[in-house]
Amino acid sequence: MYKKIFIFALILTLLCGLFIACQSSGDNSKDENKPANDISPTDETDKPGPKVYSDGLEGFDFGGYTVRMLTGYGTFGQTNTLDVEEETGDTLNDAIYKRNRKLEERFNVTLTEIGEPDVWNLTGMVQRSVRAESDDYDMVLMIDREAFSLVCSGNYFYPMEQLPHVNLDNPWWDQNARRMMSIGGRMFFTYGDESVPYFEYMCLMVFNKDMLKDYALDDPYNLVRNGKWTIDKMYEMAKKVVTDLNSDGVYDDNDRLGIIGTSSYYYPSFWISENILFIEKDENDIPYFNVPGNQKMFTIMEKLYDYDQQNVMLNVTRGRTKYTQDGNIIASTKIFAEGEILFANSSVKMLADLRSSEVDLGVLPYPKLSEVPAGTDYGTRITSAMPLVIPVTNPDPERASVILEAFSCESKNIVIPAYYNIVLKNKAMRDIESEEMLDMMYNNRYLDLGDTLFMEAVRDPYSDLYTKNLNTYASLTEKIEANVQRQIDKAVDTYGQIE
Repeated sequence: MYKKIFIFALILTLLCGLFIACQSSGDNSKDENKPANDISPTDETDKPGPKVYSDGLEGFDFGGYTVRMLTGYGTFGQTNTLDVEEETGDTLNDAIYKRNRKLEERFNVTLTEIGEPDVWNLTGMVQRSVRAESDDYDMVLMIDREAFSLVCSGNYFYPMEQLPHVNLDNPWWDQNARRMMSIGGRMFFTYGDESVPYFEYMCLMVFNKDMLKDYALDDPYNLVRNGKWTIDKMYEMAKKVVTDLNSDGVYDDNDRLGIIGTSSYYYPSFWISENILFIEKDENDIPYFNVPGNQKMFTIMEKLYDYDQQNVMLNVTRGRTKYTQDGNIIASTKIFAEGEILFANSSVKMLADLRSSEVDLGVLPYPKLSEVPAGTDYGTRITSAMPLVIPVTNPDPERASVILEAFSCESKNIVIPAYYNIVLKNKAMRDIESEEMLDMMYNNRYLDLGDTLFMEAVRDPYSDLYTKNLNTYASLTEKIEANVQRQIDKAVDTYGQIE
């Protein structure tokens, strides 16, 4: 009997020791192996508190140096602010303040923002500064295709490989962006958590939950989970709500409509959902035009055109009767907020703007062409955003690289979680399912060179066809193919020649 008691006590002691060991090792807050894009608070590794990342940049003292950060305003209301002077109680403002003051203390620097009222003036400002060999800016937050045009016209920015303390393997740098922003193995800028606009330009759809219930329509969340969220299904649902409210025989923003969108935001998001890009890369990291002969892309284009003929969608790019003082994207958001639209194109930024709307809304990815196995992810498009670039007139690329790397790391620790978890999930999201959709989309973001750096040569001509209500996709492809190739060749040559 005593032997049995002894064995029982021994087993109990071992179990207690195992339990205590598990408890003490359960805090993975220092684990650097978490997937790069996974910031979901539901991840078990994030409990009991938020994950904290370390950039490993210790021992740097820059002697009170003033870091000059140029940025511009005045496009679509995205967060271009790089510094704020004080805390105001606004979540995003205070997160930016906290990040910057932390970096100032760590590296003995002062971060200061040089704000330009018009973002489109930044290209000329950088161009004049570099040509004059004037050390005016340490880093610049500018539109990617504008930065790209400068790279292709001369030696304006340090390539990423010359910034010694920037480690693109770190989880605050987006790996899909990294793959797309290099050409022939060279890269002058990419995206990570340092750029709030990169997060805000994530394209998504919103839907009116009350209207969904009123018409007894299928649950779109389950459609996504089960791989049945398709273009045909979305338009089938949208058709059922269309009503000529004022009985004038014209379907516009005075009526109840199935879908509202703008040409440049709405249509390209569908092939990104299928992970189809306008411009892809070969095994040597050389871009190529991916539209010629791409039958799946043509099928999507033609299907969307056919549905456009059925009075289901209002394309505000073609003209509208309300909010003519606003841009197309802002107008579509305001019209959806009035409660008579089932589905609308949106973005993270527009989602934050809809917080005050009385519409009970949900969040969805763009649908796919065909049904897929349950649990399949839906690709999410990032349209043209704003990276931080380092002008070649900056006399100390090592210091610049330390600040850029730490800026991105602390943005992942402080700014993006505040925006993602508080501004969006706690304030803009109306249900737990929308949070689930947002997490899935965030972890499946895609950049397309034809939608960003080569936007004017590639995306804009195709978007214009939808604005003009034309379906000449094949002939347009033949028409622009030589020009697209010329621009790709120029970029490849330039990237290869810059020292």
